[in-house]
Amino acid sequence: MTRKPHGSARISMMKQPLVSVLVFLAVNAFGQDSTHLSSARSPWDNLPTIYTVHIDEVMISSMQRFEELNAAQVRARTALLEQHQLPITPAYEISTSLGLYISFRPKKSYTEFDQPVKYPDDVKKLMNEKVNPYSDTVHTLLRIHHNEIWALDQS
Repeated sequence: MTRKPHGSARISMMKQPLVSVLVFLAVNAFGQDSTHLSSARSPWDNLPTIYTVHIDEVMISSMQRFEELNAAQVRARTALLEQHQLPITPAYEISTSLGLYISFRPKKSYTEFDQPVKYPDDVKKLMNEKVNPYSDTVHTLLRIHHNEIWALDQS
């Protein structure tokens, strides 16, 4: 599903998350353990340079329901992974009051895209039963959504 931007309203909506992204990156960079910083040229050197980015634009009237379902889905996924002692990939989310939700998942290199997470068959089955059903309802609340790959330019 695609939608054309609505002039200045779309631009002003995008400024807020971009500022939030910069704040997120700065806090993440400068919040690192100082022992890691001593060998780096700058705190930015410790940041992952590649992120998968998922962008959801939620209908404003559905924001509360979206947030409830999103939180429930995260709790279900986390509980399932913890029960099976599997790693939980960190993710960061930024949201705006206008219904834009941007989630970031750091990647170490582009080769990670060729190696998707491999869960045991029993975990895949449980994911389909306990986690994935949230997605169907969440998608009915979205105006648009898509994925991107962002790379941090350290120059």
